[in-house]
Amino acid sequence: MNDPNLQALPGEADGLAREVFTAVLGAGRGGAEKVRVVTAETIDRLLDRVALTVVNDPADVFDADDAIRRIEEVTNNVGNTATVIGAPWLVNQAMRFVRKGKFVPSTALITATATTLASMTAGVAHLRVLASLLVHRLRAGGHRVDPMFVRRVAVALYLHPDRGVTAVTPNATTGVRLAFDWGTRAVPLLGSRKTSSRVQRAAHAIHELDLEAALAQFERSRAIDLRAATPAD
Repeated sequence: MNDPNLQALPGEADGLAREVFTAVLGAGRGGAEKVRVVTAETIDRLLDRVALTVVNDPADVFDADDAIRRIEEVTNNVGNTATVIGAPWLVNQAMRFVRKGKFVPSTALITATATTLASMTAGVAHLRVLASLLVHRLRAGGHRVDPMFVRRVAVALYLHPDRGVTAVTPNATTGVRLAFDWGTRAVPLLGSRKTSSRVQRAAHAIHELDLEAALAQFERSRAIDLRAATPAD
């Protein structure tokens, strides 16, 4: 049975795409650095929203096989939805800038942007599946579900499935890494066997993760962060 939480275009992805691509179209020529900064900052905020959403209402993903099936479902669904919704929105945005006399986006830019929209949207959907699997594992083990733990582990293993318990280590460049992954290596995501294989390995990595060790490492890193932020007497 299809999970309604995974059928629609994720609202988080829609907001991400609109904010990022408004910056893309508004930056014009010579605005690449501005676009990179806006993209990384927006993705970072997005990850917090996704983690909270999944912790409160995870999808029905209870093991690696469930996750892999969901990943295939959402990839197909997101591809179709992004094509239907994304392209008209991008064209409307382009025409808005034309009417204001600003930089006129080329057809190539609009096409590339639509392709990246599909990559980002599918990436968010994949993260939701991986995070849901982690939340169910935590609950089944009687562990407290911390949104920051869920965010760190899901994203780190999505990018590097072999990280193991070190996935809980804070990473200030997460937004940049995801922006690069979705904007470059993930294009065209829907036909990328390499990306699909990596996400499936991430599902197995979360299913097999030593939760006790990961949670202990997470608490140690949090304690270090708190001590560093506390002024000395």
